[in-house]
This record gives sequence, C-alpha cells and structure tokens, in this order.
Amino acid sequence: MDDRSGVGADRAQRDQVWAQIERSGLAVHPWYRQHGGERLSCMFCPLAGRKDLALAGRTYPEEAAKYMQLERRYDSPIKPGHWLADIIAKGGANQLPLVFGRRSG
Repeated sequence: MDDRSGVGADRAQRDQVWAQIERSGLAVHPWYRQHGGERLSCMFCPLAGRKDLALAGRTYPEEAAKYMQLERRYDSPIKPGHWLADIIAKGGANQLPLVFGRRSG
C-alpha cells in the first residue's frame, strides 16, 4: 500500500480496532461476521462502498429490487455513474481506492 494515500494507516487502525474487539469479547453485528460486510450503515447507503452495496443486494434481493425501481423511475443511480444493478452484478468489484478519506477517480 502507498503510505502517502492514507490507506495503510486506515487499515492499521481498523486492524487495531478489530483486535481490541476480539480481546474484549464484545458481540459483533452479524453483518460483519456472517455476511462479510466492511461498513454497517443503512441497507443501501449511497456512501457505502460498492462491496457492501453488492453484498446488501445479494442478501436482501427484494429490497434491492425496490431501490433499482426507484433508480429507474427517477433516472438517478445510487452512486454517480454507478447503478445498483451493475454494482450487484459485478459483486462490488473495481472498488475505487480511498485517498485521504475520499474515493479517487
């Protein structure tokens, strides 16, 4: 990882948080352990990463269908230039890297 991007520090900090959770024996939300999610938020949050959006779409297909219907109705994708159906079909692949807390590209 490129240390200048801030990604390495973010991952190290995240690893420290998970290690502390493990040591403390705290309960962890099923989204992380059972589903493999990276960020817990609203089901189809526009701020969520593509991996979590794809995961939510596969986990809750009926809800995803409702969101996709709204995207078509208002001709507005969940993320600029990225329709939910495409994100789900790609499985969240081609996630843009984080650079200083923002998506690059």
